[in-house]
Amino acid sequence: MSAAQTVIKALLRLQWALSLVLFAMGIFFGRATALLTPQPPIFGQGSLKGRKNWLALADLTACETVAVYNALNLSGRGIAYSAVRRSFLFCGALTLWPLGFFGGNPYSIGRVLRRFGIKTKRLRFDEAAKSTCIMSFFNPRSLSLHTVFVRQTGSGPIAYNLYGSDKAPRRFDPETERTSFIAAWEA
Repeated sequence: MSAAQTVIKALLRLQWALSLVLFAMGIFFGRATALLTPQPPIFGQGSLKGRKNWLALADLTACETVAVYNALNLSGRGIAYSAVRRSFLFCGALTLWPLGFFGGNPYSIGRVLRRFGIKTKRLRFDEAAKSTCIMSFFNPRSLSLHTVFVRQTGSGPIAYNLYGSDKAPRRFDPETERTSFIAAWEA
């Protein structure tokens, strides 16, 4: 076995041990608790410029945490952004765990929502296009995935954090993301 393989094997063992410790901490500390009043939504993750999402820059990698934060606070629960961020770590929902270099895992968002006491389920595209949900899709322009919170209104769906520089929610046509759809969670 080469030295590089030995180092990688040791790092994977360390990651496994850390995940067990953090999983135990998540069980010990129980459910994430709510604040008294809902917090204002984050319209674009560009407003997080200079903040870290663990070891990665939040304005580049925090779309999953922003989507969950917005879903929780716009549904009337008062949850701090730091509590959502911490829950992604405790639930093992960060990519390249625990570093979060590529944000969160869209398939693990349900675990984070359940940690906050939300009964959720994964949705197919046809269900997600008609409901209030957290939706992830592939962005071919940046060769990355992006996750937004979509809320149904009387005048059609609107998305929070559709673009990183947003200052308000935007009208959203889910059909434009049909071919790049990855996953959606009921919120």
